Amino acid sequence: MGVNADRRLIVAVDIGGTRMSAGLMTLRGDLIDRTQAPVDQAASEHELFDALVGLVDDMLVRADEHHHLDPIAIGVGCAGPLTADVESVSPANLSMWHHFPLRARLEAAVSLPVYGGLDATSLALAEGWLGAAQGRSNFLAVVVSSGVSGAIVLDGQLVEGATGGAGQIGHVVVEPNGRRCSCGARGCLDAEASGRSIEAITGRPPTEPSYEIMQRTGELVGRAVASSCNLLDLDLVVVGGQVALGFGATFFNAAQAALDRHSRVEHTRGARLTPARLGDRGPLLGAGALGLRGLRRQGLRPVPPRRRAPEADEMDQVDRVDQVAADGVEVADGVAETPAPVAPVAPVAPVAHVAATDAGGVAGAADSRPSGAASSSSEPAVPAQPDEPGTSGASGASPA
Repeated sequence: MGVNADRRLIVAVDIGGTRMSAGLMTLRGDLIDRTQAPVDQAASEHELFDALVGLVDDMLVRADEHHHLDPIAIGVGCAGPLTADVESVSPANLSMWHHFPLRARLEAAVSLPVYGGLDATSLALAEGWLGAAQGRSNFLAVVVSSGVSGAIVLDGQLVEGATGGAGQIGHVVVEPNGRRCSCGARGCLDAEASGRSIEAITGRPPTEPSYEIMQRTGELVGRAVASSCNLLDLDLVVVGGQVALGFGATFFNAAQAALDRHSRVEHTRGARLTPARLGDRGPLLGAGALGLRGLRRQGLRPVPPRRRAPEADEMDQVDRVDQVAADGVEVADGVAETPAPVAPVAPVAPVAHVAATDAGGVAGAADSRPSGAASSSSEPAVPAQPDEPGTSGASGASPA
């Protein structure tokens, strides 16, 4: 006799430059528990990994003793560069990890299968499943945090490219002959608008920006986004990350204005840029979605018995998840009703100040414009969550 599918969980892990987070996510996308710890930039690669394992172990204990539920996989969102399913990670914001074998080490430590991907891929899956891009088949997701990265969804499928590196908007050149990027080129978006570059340019952390820096960062992101929209015929861009959300309305208004100026061809006129809707839950929900996607691709592969192997009816449950951004799985029956389309946002003026406790975990900087809209720390409303990951008839990206 099978185990009730409602008892199963994904352990979601988000690895940022200033904090690491872990949480427990149900297969319906409910984040029922979470914890976090600051990142010690002076730690060795082994010390950082031990801190990560401590967070995961804490969630496994909570799942067992407090929630009485069964974790079946771990999903990891992490800054790049990295290889498929976080086999090897070299996050630009974590210098102690260079070609670090994260997947093998974490599977050995906790005896659960590990799946993962870039932080921007995590954002795209989360926002396409439950957030600002719900029900949308085509959109760009951008993370502006300690680094800048992106992910593309076309026709309801995540575009990964030949090596899994598609969507890296951080290496679109926005300032010819600008600052030297870590990739070796000059003027890349990552070298001009990331949290690391802002601190290098100003001598101040991105949580203490001037109005001019917030406006310049938005302008540069808008330029890069416009090029992407013109190239790929996109009309929606979802932006998250501690820098973007922390800069609030000043950033989003400048980015939208730049997008409007540079998207003049007919198919991209009216393209809009909107903040990620899931707030500080987004990175963990996206990491959980990466775990679901990995399970679906691998058919719930067995693992050593720290947690029991999944049974046949559990596999059926995962099969009911609707189309996978990366795999194009057909929409299954018996899932929730189709969500309403995302309401237009034009041109982001109501955003005011958005609290930013995302993947990097640094509180957002207040909009420092002398006379602007009153700031608000309220998180944008999150739509009602579906009964299953994805929705019947919806074409937005979904995880499993």
